[in-house]
Amino acid sequence: MPVPRPPIHNLGISKAFNSLSLKEKHYAHHMARAAWHGARIILRQVSPESIDIFDFILALYWSCSGDWDVLVAEGCIGQRDCDAFLDYAATLLSNLGNYYVGEILS
Repeated sequence: MPVPRPPIHNLGISKAFNSLSLKEKHYAHHMARAAWHGARIILRQVSPESIDIFDFILALYWSCSGDWDVLVAEGCIGQRDCDAFLDYAATLLSNLGNYYVGEILS
């Protein structure tokens, strides 16, 4: 029996963004760009291979237009492997690196 995949939700920010002044919109845009580019700096500091893994995840995402089930339907990968990959990708993206440090117990 397949493990249910957690739901993916789009972040709807257009209403909040549209209520900003032009100056605030520019600020938000440039902060987002800085965070995007800064992510690569963090990835590089975590490990030499983190950027390549990050780029691979993005390339794979764009190759299936974000519809991961296409990879399963076309027989490129099994459902179980796809779910495992998505778990790994989510962990890498949330940590900005390929090392995961869980809860530290004393």
